Amino acid sequence: MSSILQHQKRVQEEKKELVTKQIKKEKRKNQYTLEFQFGSNIDMSMLKQIQQFSQVLPPSIPQNIVFRLNSNIQIPQLTCRDYQLGNLSIDPHSFNYKVIRYDKCKNTHVFYFEPIERQYTPMTIIKEIFGKKNEQLAKIFNNLHNNKLNIEKYNIVNENELEEFERLITTAYSLYISKYKNGVITSIARGMNEQYLKLIGINEAIIYDYLSSTGCLPWPYKQNENTQWDSDLLQLFSCDESNNSITGQAINYNGNLFPVILTQFNYYLYNETEQSYTQYKYYVYEYNLKWSNDNQIHQNYLNYFNKRLDYLESINPNSIKRCKYKFI
Repeated sequence: MSSILQHQKRVQEEKKELVTKQIKKEKRKNQYTLEFQFGSNIDMSMLKQIQQFSQVLPPSIPQNIVFRLNSNIQIPQLTCRDYQLGNLSIDPHSFNYKVIRYDKCKNTHVFYFEPIERQYTPMTIIKEIFGKKNEQLAKIFNNLHNNKLNIEKYNIVNENELEEFERLITTAYSLYISKYKNGVITSIARGMNEQYLKLIGINEAIIYDYLSSTGCLPWPYKQNENTQWDSDLLQLFSCDESNNSITGQAINYNGNLFPVILTQFNYYLYNETEQSYTQYKYYVYEYNLKWSNDNQIHQNYLNYFNKRLDYLESINPNSIKRCKYKFI
């Protein structure tokens, strides 16, 4: 069985166990149940000291107009660079989902989603908005929306076939897991392997801290200015609809643009009990390994945490000044 599928099933079992588990709450003691010698000599130094804690709350993404569709098409947003990880864009899923769990499964990092509750936007409204700007964009969007909800076009496989496919992947990939049920598609998780982190120029420590501080996930796609948003979406939707290999450019943490060959693979597992389909959508990247430079990634690690310390010190000037990271 696929390692990711095994891990996903284990998470589901843990969730079921937590839902059914009964919590026994100990009876709280107070002055009537606990003997207290009033008037006795009490050593005040033995009492608990009140400690003051300072916590920096994660910033939230600016709330622009965010669409939620039952086809689960994600539309990128232009946001302040303060929320980006270096020069990487923000994964559009970060605007409709929050990460509730992060696990590492062998060499794959898995981020589990929970949808942000908001009303679904009728597809016709978005199609009309796109049509006013670009007729071809509206047409591609309409086809993509309908295809995602058409179960007759799903490539249904069994667990052994999914495991065999994962075993053959030898390069960087990102995976999105989603579920179709009752006419609605919902994302469950996103996975990325170690090679993918190297592709975008970061390591595990960076992405964990970035996720903890912003709630966002990175995306190696360069977004253009507002005036070109329609051409960006046209390219993204066309790529999403096609199952052929596409040659394009990816961007890394440092802002370097480099050529990649991106191939999508779509597989579905059918759950007869739930009458649902679970989609495993792989984005596999082929690229020149010179862009995965370990020395540069280490330098990015130092650069990232130096900036984080500067940011934290600017928020709390009374915090203890720490030494910066540097090469020895």
